Amino acid sequence: MEHLRFFISYSRSNKQEVGQVIDLLRTSGHEVWWDGDIPEIADWWATILDQIEACQVFIFIISEKSVQSAYCLAELKYATERNRPIFPFVIDDHSRYTIPPEVTPARNQRFVYDGNPTRMLERILQSCNQLDWKMYHDLPAPRPTEPSSETGSLVKLFQQAVGLAEDGHFDEAIKRFRNVASLDYEEWGQESQEWIARLQVYEEVAELADERATHRRALKKWQEYIQSYGSEFDPFNVQKKLVDIVPPLSPVGPALAAAQDPATRMASTPQPQPRGQIQGAGRNRWLWPGMALLALIIVGVLWALSSLGSPPLNPTNTPPPFSRTPPVVAQVTEEAESTSTHSAMLTNTPPPTVRRTSTATEAPSPTDISPTPLETEVTLQAAPADLEHQYANCQATVVLQGGANYRTEPNANAAVIERIPFGTVITTLERRPAEGADNYGWLHIQVGSSEGWMREDLLGVSRDCAAVAGLYPAPMLAGTYSFSRSFQLATDSSPEYLAWDFGAPVGTPVFAGPNGGMVITAFQCPNCTADHPNFTSAGLALDDPSANNDPDWGYGRGNYVIVRYLNEQLPASTQRELAEMVLAGGHVFCLYSKLADIAVIAGDELESNQMIAHTGQTGRATGPFLKLECRASQNADETDWDAMDPNVIDPGILFTRTGYTADEIQGS
Repeated sequence: MEHLRFFISYSRSNKQEVGQVIDLLRTSGHEVWWDGDIPEIADWWATILDQIEACQVFIFIISEKSVQSAYCLAELKYATERNRPIFPFVIDDHSRYTIPPEVTPARNQRFVYDGNPTRMLERILQSCNQLDWKMYHDLPAPRPTEPSSETGSLVKLFQQAVGLAEDGHFDEAIKRFRNVASLDYEEWGQESQEWIARLQVYEEVAELADERATHRRALKKWQEYIQSYGSEFDPFNVQKKLVDIVPPLSPVGPALAAAQDPATRMASTPQPQPRGQIQGAGRNRWLWPGMALLALIIVGVLWALSSLGSPPLNPTNTPPPFSRTPPVVAQVTEEAESTSTHSAMLTNTPPPTVRRTSTATEAPSPTDISPTPLETEVTLQAAPADLEHQYANCQATVVLQGGANYRTEPNANAAVIERIPFGTVITTLERRPAEGADNYGWLHIQVGSSEGWMREDLLGVSRDCAAVAGLYPAPMLAGTYSFSRSFQLATDSSPEYLAWDFGAPVGTPVFAGPNGGMVITAFQCPNCTADHPNFTSAGLALDDPSANNDPDWGYGRGNYVIVRYLNEQLPASTQRELAEMVLAGGHVFCLYSKLADIAVIAGDELESNQMIAHTGQTGRATGPFLKLECRASQNADETDWDAMDPNVIDPGILFTRTGYTADEIQGS
């Protein structure tokens, strides 16, 4: 087939899927125009019309947002008037909305995109081969004016934000990106948030690169940055500052290399790695051989002694036998706080079972808990008096991607005063615990001179606040993620969701707790390849029972790591919560899933704040995020994830929603 020129009209909320198809079209030798990479253009709308006139085929991506977009419909109308062949592709569940008749005129065949970009490419090229090109000669038509908008052109606002970022005016750029996201989050929110995260990470690297004393740390951070975002955006010339100043650091450390080595992963009996000695050996090559031999002997003795107390490991390092029941897909509710657009796409609800949670009001029966007896008496610190008022005058940040509602009363039916944008810092006054059917606690907050209430799961309370003292930070650096879904018990209107979800770009570092821990399982999903990391890219439906029950997909979890945190490593408040669940002295096991790669192996004793993996979109996922699930057991040697199913706990009894600071990670 000869070289063709395509124009793709789409809603920006479908940018990821559209980008995959564009890459395939370009690889096949065709020219594609879309607004995926928005440059600074004086007249954006004129450029769009120029490209429609220059194209030979017009592809219209049908989605709930695109059929409501004045821009998309104006582009389609002009392409039709100019007599271009139009290929409409339905990319979502169109039963939820009405497709206007002008979107699919009688002469156009409507295709349904099944999540497989390769098949979509085949349909496009096959349809092009079947066209009678004589019918599609160019027809003159008046150029339409740019669609009006009450808020102005979001495209232009976004362009201005990108231009400010490229000029190094980061604070003003971030304000513009947040403004764009607040005006139309579903269309522009995710892309704006990605830019905000990029700028925050880049600014940190640039500050380190300005000081010669921190060049080595800057280089390490720069390597992490380009793995996530590439090196094209570099307004402060960080790469030039660092080149030839310090020797390059290997992007793959000993733990990651071991995790990627098939021989290491398949070892029948994985052993704990003496991390500090291995990592330090390369820096001490100047020591004379006798000292090196003495060091090795000491390390061997220490390792042998530490191994005596290590619990037995899963000898095959295979995934635990997760439930084979097909997962129930949670539905999106009309309450925007319950689940953001991002999290609704990433639904991965575990199989429904009877579970014991941290919010239970009655004690479980003896059959609901592990039968392992406690060998020592557990002494718990008393709960601080007047805990609800320890939120007085604390700072908190809105962590939900689309912002959060600020209400007149502490319940979901109260009137909304206003919606507070993502990233806004507010002051908390007190907390109201969950009552009745309401599964959420509420925080009394102050915004400017007014007061109201906001659900506590939508806020990341500053870790210097007495109410959250001692809790683990969220498992990523602050500013590199947004909170997209909370632990949710089943209600009449919402299904249960027994995990936390963090939206984050692929490659965002994931860190274990500040008091160390032990890796119980590090599972590399055999089906999660670079080209097909998840169900969608492999051409499978999200609710495909064979995929969700397939151990080679990690039962839908993709790549995952399970870390055990012993009771003595837990904050006092977490120990008290476990005791109230009749799990006094219990240990917490956390499963981190959807990972892109894993930097640890089973049996590793973790250091404080140690990086264990990078975020990805593996298994049952349609976008990049981290899923965090936690369970408890009084048996420290437990390796069966399903055996702990009755003791599912809200991650909120151990973690805050506020992430690590760069100083904490660098100082660990």
